[in-house]
Amino acid sequence: DGLFKFMADDYIGWAKYLAPNVMGNLEQPEHAEFLQECFESMNPKIALEFAMATFDCDYRDKLQELKTPSITLMNDNDIIVPLEVGDFIKRHTPYNAIHLLNATGHYPHISSPKETIAAIKLYLNERTETNFNSKSISESINP
Repeated sequence: DGLFKFMADDYIGWAKYLAPNVMGNLEQPEHAEFLQECFESMNPKIALEFAMATFDCDYRDKLQELKTPSITLMNDNDIIVPLEVGDFIKRHTPYNAIHLLNATGHYPHISSPKETIAAIKLYLNERTETNFNSKSISESINP
């Protein structure tokens, strides 16, 4: 609720606070600046509604119903989605593959676009050649 109040009361302040924290890439501040600009360009009311819809819903019990193959891209420096979340998704979603990125922060497509694209391409290429990797993140990190 504090996040929603902050967004509603001071949207620009929220954007300035959140962008560098979720990017997690202090050595490249231009990424946080870009993300902040993206946040600030959004309609604050729509951004708040999106945040509420995102954080106030829970569809974990529906994951096992997914039949479409998918990849979950994770990294170990995401303050919003810890590795345990990806591990949960992998264990409860049929046909899901996990790829652990070297990227930092919650937006790897901004901080490491080439690595993110390469991971997606690798997944798409391997998907047609082999079965899905059934390892969880913890098994991948600690074989």
